[in-house]
Amino acid sequence: MKKLILIIIGILLIIALIFGISICIKNNNSNSEKQDEVQNEAQSEENNEIKIIFTRRKDLEVTEIYDTGEYKICTFGGNVQVVVNGETYDLKDALEEKIITGNDIIDQGKNDVKNNDCDYISYKDGGTVEYLYDNYTILKLNIMDGENDLVIGMKDSIMDSYLTVIHSEN
Repeated sequence: MKKLILIIIGILLIIALIFGISICIKNNNSNSEKQDEVQNEAQSEENNEIKIIFTRRKDLEVTEIYDTGEYKICTFGGNVQVVVNGETYDLKDALEEKIITGNDIIDQGKNDVKNNDCDYISYKDGGTVEYLYDNYTILKLNIMDGENDLVIGMKDSIMDSYLTVIHSEN
């Protein structure tokens, strides 16, 4: 249907040019609305705000999604998608395609704390932090014994249950 409309518009433009008729195409959006939209898109790209969509599973399985070389990024008890600049990606794809990094997720948590969009718990174990949201938790381990994973799991504090599961697997 779009193709047919474009063909008709093209034919009308050719006819108008042949007969010297000037055509004025009215745009529903005002220039200021377009400028605001472009400005908002630019700000969104600069901020690279990340929205996390966590879908809970019935199990408490730990799934390694990505290894940064410094730490592993895992999901715990669910599946994760991210929305970046209006586009939705599976977490694994977004990381592998370098759309986001583990540090971007951590930075988003820090910004959300500053903006009162989430709560956090800081542990005196080497620097572990949990960012607690309504539907999920971001856990960045930094334990003296070497555990330093980045984990996205179900809501509420997940540190103890996550450590219990990974140590029982070993």
